[in-house]
Formats: sequence, structure tokens, C-alpha cells
Amino acid sequence: TAHAFYIDDRIDFGNWTVTPGVRYEAIRTHNDVVNLTGNRITSTLFPKIDSNEVLPTLSVMYRMSDRWSLFANAGVSFGPQQYAQLAQATEGLHPEKANTYENGTHYKGEAWSSELTLFNIDFDKELQLARSIVGEGTWTDLGATRHRGLEAAMRYELGELNAALKGLSVYAT
Repeated sequence: TAHAFYIDDRIDFGNWTVTPGVRYEAIRTHNDVVNLTGNRITSTLFPKIDSNEVLPTLSVMYRMSDRWSLFANAGVSFGPQQYAQLAQATEGLHPEKANTYENGTHYKGEAWSSELTLFNIDFDKELQLARSIVGEGTWTDLGATRHRGLEAAMRYELGELNAALKGLSVYAT
């Protein structure tokens, strides 16, 4: 059972837009697991976890022109435990939380549009599914991890080349 509530407020002044917000998530998860060996039940587990999280965000955008903008975002993301994780173990695993930061730019022209984003994601505790040779998986706690990278995307509207192509575009990321 999951419930989420979100509120934000977009504030515009001059070429700037600032959007503070907060999301609240309340998630109750349980899994009734029965382990079988042949026809005999060896154990029954009823793992459960309740997660109540407050997740703040802040976005800032500066419009360089009508077509080009710069932006920065900061926020906290949350990933609740999955059923498979609950079925595997009742202790040692946990929901994932991360601080996420982005800086980037957007451009939207008549035919061309593009975006470029630098990101940094810091997990306090990240979970990973480790696969074995036979395909079985075990969830493990990686501890604190950091993910950094660059995302890029470009789009071209083909209708600019020929009216018969209006509505079609090519896109790459």
C-alpha cells in the first residue's frame, strides 16, 4: 500500500524560475513467503517494512533567451524495498535513498532541440542484485555509492526538410 503527497511552488522573477517542493511517501510492504523442499514446507516468513519519507527538492532555471535555458536541480530520491528483497531476507536490507544533483542546459529551436545534463547521485546505502551462474540472484548492500555522469540528447524535426514529413522526428541520446 503506497500513498504519496507532493507540493511545489513555481516562482518566476525576470529570467529566473525557482521551484521548491517536497514529496511525502508512506509505503507499507509485506510479503507472505513459503519455502518448499519437495512437497514439505520447511519455513514460512512474513517479512514487512514500513517506510515514511520526506523528500525535498529545489529546481532553479535561468532563461538565456526564448530558446535556451540553464538549470540546476537538487533533491532526495527514494526507492522502497521490492517484494523479491523482502522474500530473500528479513534483516540487513533496507529501502534506498539518494541525494541527486543535476546541472544542465536545454535548447529548443525550430527544427533542432537538445539538452546536456551533468548528474551526481549519492546513495547512503545502495542495493544490488548479484547473479550467480545458475541465474539465481541475491540482494546485497553495497553501502554508500556515488554515480556521476553526463546525459545528452538531440532531436531534429523532419518536417523542416519536407512538409510530407511533418510530425516525424529523429532523436538520439
